[in-house]
Amino acid sequence: LIAIFIAICAVILLFVWISSNSESPDKNASQLNERLSVGEKYLSELEYDQAIAVYEAIIKIDVKCADAYLGISEAYEGKKEAGNAAQTLVYAYAMVEKEDKAIVEDRFKELAGRYEELQEAIQNGSLVLGGEIDGDAFAQFFHMVENGTSEDEGSAGNDVIDIDVDVEE
Repeated sequence: LIAIFIAICAVILLFVWISSNSESPDKNASQLNERLSVGEKYLSELEYDQAIAVYEAIIKIDVKCADAYLGISEAYEGKKEAGNAAQTLVYAYAMVEKEDKAIVEDRFKELAGRYEELQEAIQNGSLVLGGEIDGDAFAQFFHMVENGTSEDEGSAGNDVIDIDVDVEE
């Protein structure tokens, strides 16, 4: 009888300990919102590299965070790197939840409407929103996030980036 009582107490204590040490979804959402606010602050101050770093850190935590991708895209546009802005939106479209895809698509259309080279890339099929991103392109994007850089050596960073995208028909 005493062994059963001790086992029950141990299970209860373990449950209480696990409950108190795990972060709640509300706390995670609050931290995410705080970081998004920091990114927005950097954007408003035209501190684009800092904004990108904050948003990339958010993506490392929540790969489906549409607001982080949108922030990165906006920062790249502020840096006059329309190709990187568009590339970010292509990846965002592949990664975000279904309900956020329309927001990403709207931003993509808005961005493409301002840059002739993006319109041409869309027309000739080298830049496509939708479908599945192949593993190499996906790895390239997250390599960029990990290293905090978007430019290949010798690249000016503002060219339209050719992206391999398999379009589902």
